[in-house]
Amino acid sequence: CFNGAAVVYNYSVSWIARTDPIELRALQAPPNLPMLLQLLLDVHGYEIFQLGCFNGDPHPGNILLMPDGRLGLIDYGSCVTLSLEHRKKLARLMVSLLLPTQEEAVQVYSHEMGVKTREMKPHILYKMAAFWYDRDTPDVTGGMNVHSFTEWLHEQDPVTFLPDEYVMPGRVSVLLRGMGAAFGIKIQTAEAWSRHARTLLSS
Repeated sequence: CFNGAAVVYNYSVSWIARTDPIELRALQAPPNLPMLLQLLLDVHGYEIFQLGCFNGDPHPGNILLMPDGRLGLIDYGSCVTLSLEHRKKLARLMVSLLLPTQEEAVQVYSHEMGVKTREMKPHILYKMAAFWYDRDTPDVTGGMNVHSFTEWLHEQDPVTFLPDEYVMPGRVSVLLRGMGAAFGIKIQTAEAWSRHARTLLSS
């Protein structure tokens, strides 16, 4: 890097030849990735639960780190709207996924949101809800990678009906968690979005 070469020059050639040393360049601090990811989660949680209108495709190519440190969000071509009713059901799922037991999340996911599988196995319904809307930790995936886990879910109890309204929020959750995983940062979407979910439910 420039500064490394400058230091070598300043304490060798410049010192011997008694020339003016090269001025070192100011270094910018590296971006605070956990903070930026938290901000992304917060923005999308606000869009989904408070506004009911959000970008369904927040992949890394649609997120810019501006020179002044701000985030730029572009390409809202996959903008999705959710009715208040659908937002409240999704909010109840997010809150239920934070509970130590599975029953309420399964109830919300299947009976309120209307997700159907061939055999309606509760433990499979819970794993589906947890994977798409919260986390991909070993307690959910059994240590399988995403491809193997989704294939396993289909083998165990295939989905027969998934309301369109809930597809894109799940996609957003998975995409944002994938960005975190790329940098070794574990994210639980339900926890990150719980504040916005609870605000909606209490309004």
